[in-house]
Amino acid sequence: MAFGIQRTSLVLRLIASQQRNGIGLTKLAKTLSLEVPTAHRVLKELEMARMVQRDANKRYHLGSLMLELGVTAMYSSPLIDSFRPVLTGLASRTGDTVFLIIRSGDESVCLDRAEGSFPIKTLVMEKGGRRPLGVGGASMHLLSQLDQEEAFEIIDGNAHRYAEFHDVNAEALKLGYLQARTEGYGINRNRQTSGVTAVGVALPQGVAGCTQLGIGVACVTPRMTESHLDFVIDEIKQAINTVACDVETFSAYLNSSGFHRGCLV
Repeated sequence: MAFGIQRTSLVLRLIASQQRNGIGLTKLAKTLSLEVPTAHRVLKELEMARMVQRDANKRYHLGSLMLELGVTAMYSSPLIDSFRPVLTGLASRTGDTVFLIIRSGDESVCLDRAEGSFPIKTLVMEKGGRRPLGVGGASMHLLSQLDQEEAFEIIDGNAHRYAEFHDVNAEALKLGYLQARTEGYGINRNRQTSGVTAVGVALPQGVAGCTQLGIGVACVTPRMTESHLDFVIDEIKQAINTVACDVETFSAYLNSSGFHRGCLV
């Protein structure tokens, strides 16, 4: 049976989510409900195309071709270029680390980040880094844009990945979802990374195409007092209002580049 592009993208996204330590054949096949011989055949073809590679422990990582394509996309993207002044301005005003996050199916991906002046850095997510949707402030608020049934299905579907993070579990994320729906922003205190608090706001529908983009801010937890939290949330919303002034430019770019409907393949 032919293995289509959609299923191949699922394989690549799963490998990307495990890029640091890699993923073995058996675990990959089980996670994607594939027969091991089928998974092995697909991985062999991807390896020949330099899209994946195996390490000495026979664990799979994204290959050199994906790195080449990713670097090209990351550093020649009108979307990222357009947001960069917004991120750097927000980092300058808050002193904290700022992230541009996009939803990618049941994950969130860091498209860009900017560092503030506060001496203790919270570089909890690298450019191109992937997390289960809901892990992180902006990621949580992106999740909260979905109806409860769909959101909880995504949370449960990602449950096998939560052990990678500090104090993350399905119950906590479901409570975070309900809180984000009420408060109008997402917040993770010490859940993604111990000692770090991340907050974020999703761009509303009609801005940058739809609500698949969010802006997040992270700092060490003692710094995120209630007054600083209020200040940061206000600054994020002002930044989003800046973006909203150029709705046509962002929407046209997203709709022509495959970022529409809340997905990045």
